[in-house]
Amino acid sequence: MMLIAFIMVLFVVAGVIGYEWRMYGIAPDQGEIGWQKDQFIEESPIIDAHSCRFEQGEKVMIQSLVKVRDVDGEILTSQVEVTDEEGKILRGELNTDQPGKYVLTVSAVSRHNQKTSQKTFVVLIDGRIPD
Repeated sequence: MMLIAFIMVLFVVAGVIGYEWRMYGIAPDQGEIGWQKDQFIEESPIIDAHSCRFEQGEKVMIQSLVKVRDVDGEILTSQVEVTDEEGKILRGELNTDQPGKYVLTVSAVSRHNQKTSQKTFVVLIDGRIPD
């Protein structure tokens, strides 16, 4: 009986914490949370881009290589800027005609606080093996 009461109390506490979290926003890694409704933390967008490998001639869309979220969870993937080592902005389809190692950089700007995030990752294009 005590175990059931304890489990019920845990569910109630978890529900209250979840409600408060949704009502008052999220806390930064350092510092304290304020008590203003819909508060946003002063952090940069979160970029998810990993090094990957493709075969020569394979069709790869640039936007499929990265995922970006703003501090409020909004998806910013369509608004990112991907550049190569020379600083050239890449759009549309990645050119996989030439085998090699390509270092790409992703940049994103938060809509809420204008903070910028950058992440560098590597794309390896494997050459075709002759028959």
